[in-house]
Amino acid sequence: MLQKAKTTDETRSIAKQLESAQLEMWFSGGKSVDDVLELLDFRMKFDFTGNPLLNTLVSYMDRVLKENPGQATTMLTKLETRFKDRALNQILLAAMKFPSMEKAAIAIQTKKIQGYVANNESPVKVFEWLNLDNVGVNFSATLCSRSG
Repeated sequence: MLQKAKTTDETRSIAKQLESAQLEMWFSGGKSVDDVLELLDFRMKFDFTGNPLLNTLVSYMDRVLKENPGQATTMLTKLETRFKDRALNQILLAAMKFPSMEKAAIAIQTKKIQGYVANNESPVKVFEWLNLDNVGVNFSATLCSRSG
């Protein structure tokens, strides 16, 4: 409901204030990131495309890191065991927008890509993981048309 309210000019300001209050309530109540994952019903999601609650999760992670600086790598690494590649990458991309998590998110994403290269994973799988699977078709077609 708050996410919907944030999309309308008339309600955006109050929705942001309410979301901020919600994050503070979770934090002062001692909620862990795992607790918030459960509250948002993010148990084992495979894809966050179009899910505005992803921003709520990442905002909460940023809030936790304000009190626990230096824990971004640990926090994001724990998510690797919980989420499939595509969902994890979506979280990492959202986390990169926050200075508290940017370096750690880039490092984890780089490690994952290097693992794909080392394991000779197909470009299709890597494009899918990076959420570029639709771009991949166009990209491949463009490459083929240029080489011919």
